[in-house]
Amino acid sequence: MKVNKLPFIVQRDGMKIECTAYRRNDMVCTKQIPVILCHGFTSDQRSTAPYAERLAEHGFAAFTFDFIGGGFETKSDGTMMDMTVFTEIEDLKAVINALKTRPAIDMNKLVVMGLSQGGFVAGLTAAQLQSEIDRLIMFYPAVCIPDDARRGSMQILRFDPKAVPEVLEAGRLKLSGEYAKCVMDMDALSEVSKYNGSVLLVHGTGDLIVPFHYAEDLFEAFSKKDTDQEIQFVAIPDAPHGFKDEFFEEACDALFEYLEG
Repeated sequence: MKVNKLPFIVQRDGMKIECTAYRRNDMVCTKQIPVILCHGFTSDQRSTAPYAERLAEHGFAAFTFDFIGGGFETKSDGTMMDMTVFTEIEDLKAVINALKTRPAIDMNKLVVMGLSQGGFVAGLTAAQLQSEIDRLIMFYPAVCIPDDARRGSMQILRFDPKAVPEVLEAGRLKLSGEYAKCVMDMDALSEVSKYNGSVLLVHGTGDLIVPFHYAEDLFEAFSKKDTDQEIQFVAIPDAPHGFKDEFFEEACDALFEYLEG
């Protein structure tokens, strides 16, 4: 079934966010469940496109976008010096608000899905918006980011966490010191687990970027709540950070079992 891809632009504080809508050509006029996908650190919406294609094939309206300053080759405005976890939360909120004006999607059933840092951002946003988001999907969410900041070791960046410089730089990677400073005092597990809606968490046991125990800890944080919240946790044996090849297929199986099961 052919999938139509339509680029569009969302504005946030005078800055442009490049987005793409994915919809099956036989369902363009049908009211569909929307899924917004958030890419990871230094990446862009091309990394979420394979999931968007699959989602559209399954009858969902999928939306990808580039965070402002979110990666090396993003098409949105800004540079990576403009990006923090909190600016990405505002980007995601801007996309959500823009979709509220579209008549052919059911925003009462909104799904937000994120990969890595995008998963962390999706979780923090869901915790803030609560019932505006019907389901939250996190693939290998980078809830390690505050711990990494406190260690002074974030990806290839190294710095003194007690005196974070104004610019964090390593190779071609250049970020504002605010990227680390703004999460230094955050309890990531506590913040994300405040979300009360349905959750799917998928993580690979071979992840060396966001160690698997973070997913276990996040699942435990959700599970400790005295609610009847639906939490599904899928561990993919040996899968590294970023689901490639056969791991992508396993991740899609988990995704659609959750969404359609």
